[in-house]
Amino acid sequence: MYGLLSKILPMILSLALSQFIYFKIDKRYGVTNKISLKLKMRQEWKPTFCACIGLLFPLVLGIIGIYVIEIPTTVYFILCGIFTGIGISISNKITIRKNI
Repeated sequence: MYGLLSKILPMILSLALSQFIYFKIDKRYGVTNKISLKLKMRQEWKPTFCACIGLLFPLVLGIIGIYVIEIPTTVYFILCGIFTGIGISISNKITIRKNI
């Protein structure tokens, strides 16, 4: 139980921290609006696309970590939390903007 918690805790903390930082940056610079304007697809598919891309980065990072370079487990979980948090934050902001 302790082993699992010690592996997942850095991921959860980095996920929460990256979401908090992204929302602060987005409030100031409007990053989500710029991303939404760059995506040339229907509005209802934009949140799904952003969430999938946010979850695709940890998969690619894991493949690189296995076959190319050796990435420590804690660093991998922290980077996965950052990428997942940013992808979910973008998806959430696009969904909220769509409903307004």
